[in-house]
Amino acid sequence: MVIESNMVGIEVTVLTPFYYHSVPIAGGSATLAQCISDTAFNFALASALGMMEGVCLPIEADHRHHIGAMPFRSSVLISDNATLLPAQVRRLNLDAEAGYNSKISAGSSKGNLKDFYRIQEVNVGAVYHGVIFGADPFALSGQPELIVRVGKHRQGMIRVKPVSLPETVVLNAYTASVFDREISLSEYLLHTIQLSMPMTPQEALAEVSAWH
Repeated sequence: MVIESNMVGIEVTVLTPFYYHSVPIAGGSATLAQCISDTAFNFALASALGMMEGVCLPIEADHRHHIGAMPFRSSVLISDNATLLPAQVRRLNLDAEAGYNSKISAGSSKGNLKDFYRIQEVNVGAVYHGVIFGADPFALSGQPELIVRVGKHRQGMIRVKPVSLPETVVLNAYTASVFDREISLSEYLLHTIQLSMPMTPQEALAEVSAWH
């Protein structure tokens, strides 16, 4: 889908802690607190606006098809005050929720199905900034602010409100590559989170307009 030539600056405030399995720590993983990826935010926003048919995503990710069908794109959301909370133990209650057949039992010691693991979450009050390109989600919803669920199992909540456009934004070079585009890289965090060189919102709009 070709997006509208429209931009909305956003401020995102963390209301409840959230985590992603980003980088390893002993017995678990810690979140990359400095940013919320554009892919994670795009899907979270689409879900909040009722654009997804259910709460589950396909087993196989197809970012070009799914993000390409959305009427908006986002920059990477960047924070200068986010920190990580102390590590804590989580338990995924598979015996009550899914039973322990052979397939579940084999997977319950690793990955997203691991039953006991340690995590480090992003703190309440962390603030992120970025830009939404294309359709204005506030106009679509008729709401001045939006509450969006993020993180693994959508356990975190963030408040999204419109603000003035920032002077510069950062795009995700990984997402650009999904749409067969190459952009300059400033920092490689993960395979799916590759921060571009800072650019003006107008430059970023010109780039993401080619992501379809």
